[in-house]
Amino acid sequence: MASSLRFFITLLLLLITSQVVIPHALAAEPLNFNDQTPDEHRGRHNAFNRSLRARQNFDFNAVIARGCLYNRMMLSHTFDEAYYYSGNTYRPNQPPNTRITAQDMEAFGWEIAMPGPNQYNFEDPEYDGLRRDLSMSKEYPPNVGAIAAHAHDWVNASDGANVPHTGAYYGVILNWESGLIFAGASMSPIGRAVTDPAAAVPLWQWPPIAHWSDVVWYMWDEMGQAFGGGNINRLQWIIRDGIADDDTRRVIREIEAAHGRVGTWENGKQTYMPGSSEGMALLGTPQGRGVALLLIDHKHLMGPKYVSSITIFSTDPQYNENSLLFGIADLLPQYSNQVLPSGFNPSEQ
Repeated sequence: MASSLRFFITLLLLLITSQVVIPHALAAEPLNFNDQTPDEHRGRHNAFNRSLRARQNFDFNAVIARGCLYNRMMLSHTFDEAYYYSGNTYRPNQPPNTRITAQDMEAFGWEIAMPGPNQYNFEDPEYDGLRRDLSMSKEYPPNVGAIAAHAHDWVNASDGANVPHTGAYYGVILNWESGLIFAGASMSPIGRAVTDPAAAVPLWQWPPIAHWSDVVWYMWDEMGQAFGGGNINRLQWIIRDGIADDDTRRVIREIEAAHGRVGTWENGKQTYMPGSSEGMALLGTPQGRGVALLLIDHKHLMGPKYVSSITIFSTDPQYNENSLLFGIADLLPQYSNQVLPSGFNPSEQ
């Protein structure tokens, strides 16, 4: 992981010094989501692994229920269907079925730095097996590296007030040939508040574009037009590298308690499917939520997709550091799970 960490530190430094800077903007995923799913659905998932549930020392059921909800929303062909399936509770910060533009990103204080080709290499040895199995290059091109930072104060259009930047940042390596998003070093507004309370920006002062799912989607979409031949609908894999948030790590530890310690990609990785309690729990974590909402909120541009598998693997066994690989698949027309009432319009709800 050392070279991966150096890569994203270099990216962050280049954000300040690089001559190649592109202003951008995003839409936001909600902090609060309805954790409830129909009782019969929730009970079915909870029954999959009693040994896993028996070891829980926190509200594992709520995490599973949240993952079930995200899964059911992904299994909808349009955002309108997903909204209806959420019980009309989902509230994205951007209007549904719209596109995030460079003007949006700039207006809300975001900028993106793209360092030179020598910084794009994806060559950490712990990823050799994964690159081989995913037929993934470690060179530039086809890889493109970038980091988005909320580095500028912005003006609230409703009252003209100047609003401080959150200090959030999200680093990625993108590859449209392999259909891959490799998400590395990141810091959400909440994470920044935890690590530096003096610099914390209250929730009500966050810009409408503030979350991983929208910022990363914007980079995949916008840069895909320039570097990926417009193949934004070819997304097949999302890697969340070096899991650091406590909630996701806690779920992984619970899974390890039931199934043994997670090993490397070559020796000891663990893969779970949606429909298992482990898969739903991983989907209900902060890391899973970001992936799910990236797919849910941008169906109109990328087509309906869903998480087909989640693999946990260790990138630094000595320190028990894990990463997650999310397999992404297209939702076929015959698998629509929702029929909307006649005349249903989420904008009128």
